[in-house]
Amino acid sequence: MNGILHKTHQRVMGEKTRSTHWQQIFDVSGLILFSLCLYLLDDYLTGLMQAHHLAWMFRDEYRTDRSSLAVITLLYLFIVWVIYCWASFRSAKPVRIILCAFFVLSVFIEYGYFSTFNRWMTSVDLWTAALSPWSLWTEAIGMYFNKSALLMAAIFTAAVALNWRKPRSKALPEVILLVCLIGTWVYRTYLPFDRIVGSSVFQYTHLLEDIRPADRLFGSRIDVPQISTSRPANNIILVIDESLRGDHLSINGYGRDTTPTLQKLKDEGLVTNWGIAVSSATCSVFSNPHILTGVPSTPGTDNRLTSHWPTIFQYARAMGYKTYYLDAQANYLWNGLLTSDLTYVDVHMTTDDFTATMHSDKNAAMYIRQLITGSTGNFIVLNKMGMHILYENNYPPSEAHWLPTPPDRDYKHNPTLVINAYDNALHYNLETFFQTLMPDLKELPNTLIVYTSDHGDTLQEHGETWSHCHNTDPEAMVPLFIVGKLDHSVDTGYSASHVNIMPTILDLMQVPESKRSQTYALSLLSAEASLGEKRYFIDGDLQSVQYKSRSQ
Repeated sequence: MNGILHKTHQRVMGEKTRSTHWQQIFDVSGLILFSLCLYLLDDYLTGLMQAHHLAWMFRDEYRTDRSSLAVITLLYLFIVWVIYCWASFRSAKPVRIILCAFFVLSVFIEYGYFSTFNRWMTSVDLWTAALSPWSLWTEAIGMYFNKSALLMAAIFTAAVALNWRKPRSKALPEVILLVCLIGTWVYRTYLPFDRIVGSSVFQYTHLLEDIRPADRLFGSRIDVPQISTSRPANNIILVIDESLRGDHLSINGYGRDTTPTLQKLKDEGLVTNWGIAVSSATCSVFSNPHILTGVPSTPGTDNRLTSHWPTIFQYARAMGYKTYYLDAQANYLWNGLLTSDLTYVDVHMTTDDFTATMHSDKNAAMYIRQLITGSTGNFIVLNKMGMHILYENNYPPSEAHWLPTPPDRDYKHNPTLVINAYDNALHYNLETFFQTLMPDLKELPNTLIVYTSDHGDTLQEHGETWSHCHNTDPEAMVPLFIVGKLDHSVDTGYSASHVNIMPTILDLMQVPESKRSQTYALSLLSAEASLGEKRYFIDGDLQSVQYKSRSQ
């Protein structure tokens, strides 16, 4: 009898073991299937970015000796994604809550940024957002909100809820996930393959890994020793406009009369114009530091050099100029300057000093005119408010010369009307600025103005859903001209870029070549059209892109 009971017990236990074994297989298969489906949905909702990336890898990357790294990257990140889902379902419950919340936060941030700029967020973007005033946050929330994030967040949250009653796995998935995340950081840091694929949650993880507070707050600049103690006999003004596309100025051949005042100044011989130049980057937070330091945008250049090379303010101070940094756009330090850089700025004024409205640039022009009247030895950098999207915010309704504009400012469903709002903003802004700065349309005594914009704009002309911070040529088209009379002729046929601004200003300051800490690009005062070079700009992913448009 005991033998029969023993055999029966063994059979029951065997069936339970087989049942448990099959249940484990079912659980693992379900986990992998769920992870794969969500991974694919994530890619679909973000424009098949990874699918295009994989197509690029199979087409190009497999022809190089880095093909194995490309495959390993893809497989590794998917495995980590599966482990992330596993940890979200079977780890300790407080950890499940944290992982679920992190997923929801990630998709809302990354989806919003992707729908606006067609790229993932970077650490520089995060710094800019963190330092932005609350008023800018409230306006950005409506513009950046992406409904697809709701779908992803709902699916993942529901999956966590359905697995809530399941006990914590004895395999400690949260510990395994932590080890994998550390491995991901090590992999990205020390292996040469830098085109990282991965879902939106891992793009956000990479973003947090890339944050370097020391780069933002404690830069180590190369020193520029004192060169002259005499007050210079001229004034130099560097004007950096916002989102102003070079081919939309009538002085550059645009069909609409958007710049009549500049045309009059040009007719008076007061504008030396290089036409359409190429910006150093398609994002303000990247282009501004390149302009102010002269760091090139060519492939292989470390963008962190913008925190190391001297700024134009250091050279100006070394030449005896009184330095001014005027920011008509923001009341926080956003344009790549480090807090320590303000040591070389004698006067720092923000949008609070110029009233944060569409009239900020006009007020800044009035301040500059009063400052330089009867005065020399001033070096001024002005970041204009310009015409950042939404463009209707930058001109009064009475100044709408081109109609109609997008109803309810709905650019997405009225892309062909965006150009009207943009040209209205450009016309109003430049007219009021230069009419205030030079009301009698005569030369400002002993003063030269170097004028450009931080980047251009797509204007959604070819189906783009973003305005800038991507990799198309229109986003890199900027104006570049000097207002005032130069003491010798120059060749304006040269294909100019932002990289030429720093050496040009150093020449205007008469900084000796021997006192320059770097070998900079060509100065526009000596560059010739026959010396045309390839031009590059940095896109929103910090990749160097060759500018290909032939328009000058």
